[in-house]
Amino acid sequence: PISKEVQDAIEKDSNNFYDYGLYGRGAYYFTQYPNYLFGYQRGPKVIQMSWLIMGNVYYVTQLQHGAGTLNGKECKEGYDSHYVVTNQDGDPYEFGKQGQPYGDEIVVFKSEQVLPRCLVYYSPSKVHYSIDGGLVCMLKEGPIVMWVDTNMDANLEVLNQMNDWEYNKAGVQVYQMESRGEALVWMAKYEKQLIKKNHENIFRIITNRYREGDGGEHAGELLCDTLKADQRW
Repeated sequence: PISKEVQDAIEKDSNNFYDYGLYGRGAYYFTQYPNYLFGYQRGPKVIQMSWLIMGNVYYVTQLQHGAGTLNGKECKEGYDSHYVVTNQDGDPYEFGKQGQPYGDEIVVFKSEQVLPRCLVYYSPSKVHYSIDGGLVCMLKEGPIVMWVDTNMDANLEVLNQMNDWEYNKAGVQVYQMESRGEALVWMAKYEKQLIKKNHENIFRIITNRYREGDGGEHAGELLCDTLKADQRW
């Protein structure tokens, strides 16, 4: 752990910001939000998927810096891990006072708490669509297309055409979802923005008919029926 002198300096100095483990000087930091992870990632495009033993969890409410900060501190006495839901600034999310949460951070302090399961390698798409509809992109003006399909590679020609400058003067943004459940979660996450775009008639949904494990032959029909039953859409 960092010294008491450095910790005191962190709490007193609000102009200079040092990251010694913002929510605790843990052995490892994890998140359940891939889009939150991407902002911190450097080097190879790879995600480690792991099982965690969180034990007795301390739910963080302290800001990243200032009085009471956990920056650089050991695990709270009597607890095994720290957990915080964050807003877009990385500070603890205030439920009922802000919009949707932006991400979360799980801090564990011992390697024995982590069981790695697999590595997921990925590469940026050649076209402008997002797996999870990142918040920064969602704030852009213009039409939105949510495309639900498990095999977007088969649609690259159409996607590239939609992203071509001459064709896409309207600034259409295309977001990929791989299942009905993922689509509904994404729509709930950005509900206010999407409802506004829907009222402006600039929100469209494309779905394929068949998706294995997501309704089979009735996958597209099930998504349409779900949305028809929801008066917001």
